[in-house]
Amino acid sequence: MARIMDCKAPIPQLDRGITINRGDGNKVLYTIYPHYDSERGYTTSPRVVIGRAINSKELIPNRNYRKYFPELWKEVSDEDVPAVTKKAGLFALVSTITQREGIRDILEKTFGISRTNAMLDYVTYSLGYHSNVAMNYKSTMQEHVLFSDKLHDDGYYSSLFTHDITETEINMFRIRWAQHCAAQGMTSVYLAIDGSNDDCNSKGVEFAEKGAAKSHINTDVVGFMYAVEPRSGKVVTFDTYRGGLVDSKAMLRIITFLSENSISVRGVIIDRGFCDGKCLQFLRSRNIPYVLMMKDNTDGHKYMMAMHGDELRWNSEAWIPGTFLFSTSEYARLFKNSAITAQLHLYYDFRNGDERCETLLGKISKAIAKLNEGKGIPAELSDIITMREDGPKKYDLQREAFRNALSSKGFYTIASSENTDGGTIHEMYSSRDSAETEFMYVKGQLGYGTVRVQSNACMLSRFLIGAICATVREDVENCCKKLGLKTNTMLNE
Repeated sequence: MARIMDCKAPIPQLDRGITINRGDGNKVLYTIYPHYDSERGYTTSPRVVIGRAINSKELIPNRNYRKYFPELWKEVSDEDVPAVTKKAGLFALVSTITQREGIRDILEKTFGISRTNAMLDYVTYSLGYHSNVAMNYKSTMQEHVLFSDKLHDDGYYSSLFTHDITETEINMFRIRWAQHCAAQGMTSVYLAIDGSNDDCNSKGVEFAEKGAAKSHINTDVVGFMYAVEPRSGKVVTFDTYRGGLVDSKAMLRIITFLSENSISVRGVIIDRGFCDGKCLQFLRSRNIPYVLMMKDNTDGHKYMMAMHGDELRWNSEAWIPGTFLFSTSEYARLFKNSAITAQLHLYYDFRNGDERCETLLGKISKAIAKLNEGKGIPAELSDIITMREDGPKKYDLQREAFRNALSSKGFYTIASSENTDGGTIHEMYSSRDSAETEFMYVKGQLGYGTVRVQSNACMLSRFLIGAICATVREDVENCCKKLGLKTNTMLNE
């Protein structure tokens, strides 16, 4: 523990983050900003001791108290905390990329300089610390160079996102950004489109309504969707909408908005979440080409596996040079209860297959070991492992199910509405990788499955911050790839 100071000080009054450990000498613990631990591979929220409580309102402070709460320290000690060296890396990064991409100019035209600076500070915070929790903002960013002329607190950002930024302004930003992308040559594009919904019990979010919740809970949800130009990695636009709106209609909103702002959508690259007949029928009715990853349980994938699965492995004629992939294609029906047909490309990725086989065998081994401890069979392995009523072994492995489970690893099917070779289609779908990464960050900005904001404008503001953050991060990631560096590690250097 840091050295105790010879004075009393007030225990900081925060909504969250301050706890008194009564079982350990009344230590007062302060949870500081979440940050990404590159060694552990996930975000942690470290805690520091800031003193020892002498009652529910006062403590004897230590140096951490002086560091994290300099204003309170000055009140009790009449001592100014010396200026500290500020970190400038994230500031320089966000400043350079947002200026180069034209984001800052559009923000200033739309929101003015003061609010733009505050928003870019929050982008810096979100980018560096993988957090959308405003409560931790002030303690985190006091060590950083800021765009704003002073360090704001969580109350300021709550007011900014809820009251000071309007839906009209955010929509104006979307229009100006789309027009800027068009002016940069992005007039006819394939788009990687993704969407989801989040639970939302807030009465202030007007477009929260019953829908097919991803959480499988009977609750109101809000929908959101975004579109990325996959080769550049730019988020071209985003949208939020009523939770009950189906994917095809939400996609139509995106495509219509872009066409009204000089961007023609040549086609879409979509994942398994859009793998249903209604969505594809919508695309066909508007002559919009698509590249789609099929679900494993669809008739299209099952048909391709039955017809070509065994012959595809190690088939030299099916190998795509320069890759670890083997591919074959056939024009076939996608769904059992639909007449929709497309070019189906079956792929076998032996590296992915080997890794997934290794994972499955590990799960089976672990399940068998637990059987000997008296535990049951995991549901996901119930068709492979069965219990025995007698004999020296407590289980049997179902040979056919065991073989089928292992032999299916590494296979997947991509559908294309246009007749194109397997290598080109795979390259097109792989360009979604940047969109997948960016979508993870946009979802993080909204709260990972649950929207806790209190108004439409606040939700849209958070989505806007997430979209800017994702665009900046994509630029950083491209640079890191060229240098053989890890993006998260470099952002935390």
